[in-house]
Amino acid sequence: MATIDDILAAARKHCNEVIKPEVDSWNAARKWPRHASDKAAALGLTGLYAPPEWGGQGLSLGDGIRVYEELGKGDGAYAFTLSMHNICTFAVCGFGSDALKQAWARDLTAGRKLANFSLTEPQSGSDAATMYTRARINGDGT
Repeated sequence: MATIDDILAAARKHCNEVIKPEVDSWNAARKWPRHASDKAAALGLTGLYAPPEWGGQGLSLGDGIRVYEELGKGDGAYAFTLSMHNICTFAVCGFGSDALKQAWARDLTAGRKLANFSLTEPQSGSDAATMYTRARINGDGT
């Protein structure tokens, strides 16, 4: 397994060799640069928080933030998108059912599939803290 210094060096190199030279063309095309995230995946950057048994790096949240800081030097949106993928992957690997983990964990950590989180509500937009909608279990279990 790679050390945090190895992972940071890989993120720095990815930023300088892939993100910075290409970010303007990504933005002009208004399209996700799948080839770039495939390169990030090859460096282990799509499984930062996932445990090694699922193919991840097992980093702490703090060390993950250090990785996104390096990626963000090239493009904040790219770094943010990979951070959301990693948080979703962490949730699947850490809290998902065995069936969910078997179906998704390895593809997510390897970057073959990308995960993300979206939220919107008429009264609060994307501010999760001010949402009115709530899910509640009724007395009959529904």
